[in-house]
Amino acid sequence: MNLNISALRIFYSVAMEGSFTRAATTLCISQPGVSKGIKELEQQIGLCLIERSARSRTLRLTAAGESLFAHARSIFAIEKSAITEMQALVDITAGSLTIGASTTVAGYWLAPYIAEFKKQHAGISIDVIVGNTAHIEQKLLDAAIDIALVEGQPNQPSIKASPWKKDAMSLWTAPGQTFDPNQCTWLLREAGSGTRDVATSLIVKNNWKIKEEICIGSNEAIARAVASGLGVAFLPDVVCQELYELKRLIRIDMRTALHRNLYELTLEKRPLAPGARAFSNLLNSRAEIL
Repeated sequence: MNLNISALRIFYSVAMEGSFTRAATTLCISQPGVSKGIKELEQQIGLCLIERSARSRTLRLTAAGESLFAHARSIFAIEKSAITEMQALVDITAGSLTIGASTTVAGYWLAPYIAEFKKQHAGISIDVIVGNTAHIEQKLLDAAIDIALVEGQPNQPSIKASPWKKDAMSLWTAPGQTFDPNQCTWLLREAGSGTRDVATSLIVKNNWKIKEEICIGSNEAIARAVASGLGVAFLPDVVCQELYELKRLIRIDMRTALHRNLYELTLEKRPLAPGARAFSNLLNSRAEIL
């Protein structure tokens, strides 16, 4: 069986956009052309890939469609990487680099590396996409970013995770507050956050019970909420340092130092373009300096 790459591209676009109409706009072809491409691909494979609802005008991928979409995503990620690398080989001083970073990395660790990289490669434009670890992981799978720096381990086997830097963490509360792990209010990040994963794993490890929790989507917001007496939280020391120096936060002694790894993520089957490779080399050569 040989796959029609043009029809596969149409299918991939429909799956990404969730709409035949939007896929047609993205591909600059007619909507009947999109429908024809999907039909030809389904006939070629002998399986239904997309189920359409006439009533709600929505579509969803079948099991076969989900499987093919995963392969298509890898194929077009490699294609994008090849195009980027060829462009960079034409002129290594030009090009673009898109970095995905989780919120703590973007807020406290990333800027010096970008500044140093721009000194060495002034002609390469840089974009930074910020989100929680799960969001950045998905962006990497979708080939929307070239390289990622996050706080948690990836869930997808197609993503390679390399430890990059140690990030100290502590349990924080407000001055004058009594810490009772089974009665306090825990302030936690949202699902998909690397900070939340570390916090919940430590709570479980210590056999503490969460009586009440409040979910807040920002480490900085959590730190200020703790300082206001709203509850307690596991947070990176770098986030809390200023409030600690102002004596608005205190560190609860955990007897042993707490650290987590920050990770550099790349796709296993997607070669790094020259710009991304240069940035990765910079990250690892300066990991213990900044």
